[in-house]
Amino acid sequence: MECFLLSHFAAAQEKTTIRFGHFPNITHAQGVIAHALSRQGKGWFEQRLGPNVEIQWFTYNAGPSAMEAIFAGSLDATYVGPGPALNAYFKSNGEEVRVISGATNGGAALVVKADSPIKSPADFRGKKIAHHRSSATRRTFPAGRG
Repeated sequence: MECFLLSHFAAAQEKTTIRFGHFPNITHAQGVIAHALSRQGKGWFEQRLGPNVEIQWFTYNAGPSAMEAIFAGSLDATYVGPGPALNAYFKSNGEEVRVISGATNGGAALVVKADSPIKSPADFRGKKIAHHRSSATRRTFPAGRG
């Protein structure tokens, strides 16, 4: 797919705009980092797609709203979890959505501060863990386990 994009955009004479979506949180670090690099003039996509391509970034707080933006024509591509991607694929009978790349392996990580007394999973025993709600990530840390 990368070769297709490169050859397609290299042939374009006028500026092409690609609108990317992502969530502004650590579970979508690829989008957060790529967005930040674009703002700094060091964009990963821009470097590979050339000077005739402009990347615009948009943030969404949930997969379904990002997929609705795809359907509405407001986004060209987005980082999104498997649930919303599959729902959108089935909703459109496979006509409007394509999964072109996996962006993570494992999907989520639990992070503690460097000076935290928590050094291993056993150190969580009896502790409370905060997480965002209404996403597939919440199933990574089931309530009531300890």
